[in-house]
Amino acid sequence: MKKTFSIILVLLLTVVTLFSGQQTDIVYASDDIKLDEVQLPFESKAYLLLDYNTNTVLTNNNETDKYPVASIVKLMTTLLAYEAIENGDLDLDQMILASEHSASMGGSQAFLDANQEYQVEELLKSIIIASANDSSVLIAEAIAGNEQSFVKLMNKRAKELGMNNTLYVNANGLPDANQYSTAMDSAILLKEVMKYDNYFDHSTTWMTDFVHPLDGRATELTNTNRLSRFYKGCDAGKTGYTDEAGYCLVASAKKSDMRLVAVVLGAQTSKQRFSLIYDLLDIGFANYKNEHIAVKGAEIDEKIKVRGAKSEQALLTFEDDFYYISKRTDDDGFELKFELPNRVKAPLMQNDKVGKAFIIKEGKVVGEVNVVSYENVEKQNYRDIIRKIFTKWGVRK
Repeated sequence: MKKTFSIILVLLLTVVTLFSGQQTDIVYASDDIKLDEVQLPFESKAYLLLDYNTNTVLTNNNETDKYPVASIVKLMTTLLAYEAIENGDLDLDQMILASEHSASMGGSQAFLDANQEYQVEELLKSIIIASANDSSVLIAEAIAGNEQSFVKLMNKRAKELGMNNTLYVNANGLPDANQYSTAMDSAILLKEVMKYDNYFDHSTTWMTDFVHPLDGRATELTNTNRLSRFYKGCDAGKTGYTDEAGYCLVASAKKSDMRLVAVVLGAQTSKQRFSLIYDLLDIGFANYKNEHIAVKGAEIDEKIKVRGAKSEQALLTFEDDFYYISKRTDDDGFELKFELPNRVKAPLMQNDKVGKAFIIKEGKVVGEVNVVSYENVEKQNYRDIIRKIFTKWGVRK
């Protein structure tokens, strides 16, 4: 009996481990908005076009198949660096000493001098713009002590993000038979990195210098993502290339309220990967629109009465944004239906939930958003009560 119980417990823990931490809910375009078969000019191992705001897959091929992704791996190194900065474990202005190991990396590099100090932000700049292998390893060592320990953090974070078809072996994406990811996981990862404003300071830079503190020599950095210069609205992305991976690219562009993420893995040439991403983005922007129905934090017309408060009514807002993606030919509008109590009791704190808003299209509920208090509503005191009594009876001072 005990043995049976132990087996069941292990199975339960395995299930929890496998399905915990999945934060990105990906959906595939429904039949009513799915495009006819997309014709692309070149072949690749995998591709994906994702709507950023709704996590809707608009077109795809082999998007969950495992492939080497080369330097796209560096997006996880970048993400962990920004999270370490956010947590106070690292600082953009911090100087860190380059090890012999980090300075020995080949391929794309900032040409770090071993035993010399470099600023964290400068290292991130060289990774984001020019895909520097040496800077990636140095960042890994600064966060975890050594690259092997950092790789454990990379894989842990991947699982937390729901990147269950990804395995990391190093911090920079240099070839290893055991290292792989997918087009879908690459899109999820770029979206997470894009939460950090400092990332865009560098991802939108076309060309700059990396100045070495020791002797003032400069390494010229040119953005490996050519679309940052040649595709309007493209402000994020990461390239990758090895013989094993082929030519890879994940990129994001924004036009009006719509942002798209496109991924190509295993293109045959560098020119083809950019052309494929260019076409995927064009297809998305030409055929779809993304409407911002509920705006998080914006005051809405609906109000609610508050019993026992200094103010008789509370202003309201939406707890989250709500976007709806549809074909550009879709002219049907939306209706908001609110489900709110007649009144609530004071005090009411900002962002306290008071009800819901349902988004209705063609008579069907297509989404819902919590309605919350726009601001604090304080409970009335004795002076407030007396003032109201005097006001009600017309008594003036």
